[in-house]
Amino acid sequence: MSFIQAASAAERTDCFKAINKHITEAIEHNKEVGKLYSNLSDGESERLSFALITSERISRLLIKNIEKESRIYQENGIPLLCDELAHMKDVPAFRESLPENLRPQKLLKYDYKALSKILKNKMKDNLLDEAYEAVSLDLYKLEEEPYQQCMTRHFLESIARTIKLSTVHRNEALKLGLPDPINVIKKFIKLQRSGLFLTHYLDNQAFPLQQKGLLIYCQDVPPIDWK
Repeated sequence: MSFIQAASAAERTDCFKAINKHITEAIEHNKEVGKLYSNLSDGESERLSFALITSERISRLLIKNIEKESRIYQENGIPLLCDELAHMKDVPAFRESLPENLRPQKLLKYDYKALSKILKNKMKDNLLDEAYEAVSLDLYKLEEEPYQQCMTRHFLESIARTIKLSTVHRNEALKLGLPDPINVIKKFIKLQRSGLFLTHYLDNQAFPLQQKGLLIYCQDVPPIDWK
């Protein structure tokens, strides 16, 4: 086996169960920072950390079938549901408190249900470009308030990146004579879309602490290159 072949095989193997690995790393991160947040908030943050970690553990169960379906593409060198993920090593350095002048003052009321409905209809009709545009518009609005609605923004960034890479992965599959992975992609996006109700709840619950300068959730997710 040549060096190039070995490298390619290693990359494919690294993609196997990539979502599971990502979630597991996120759980470990949130366990670690959860203790720090608890000390900084006199225990107020503990329920938020617990709720997030619990949801992540549930997510590991929900993605099992999707990961099985993506395996055939990964084995053939297509990083489906692998390149879509950000690396936890890129999570921002921990800060104990946000300067007062940057702290959010008023809760941003985000209508995730409206976007979820649009996404559902666009994905059903395979209107991926229009789905991406709808997510992008909401992301630009959320970016105006960078220290709140952070989990929701993270999910939307992931959805946007998944849609953006979908054409590349579908073309790669076509060239190799593999089935169109559109249904796998749709299932992954549906799962993330379904999670918006939870991220909305978590973000709203976290806002009072974020008002006080605690960066819970906001410094616990890696940046996603969705543009």
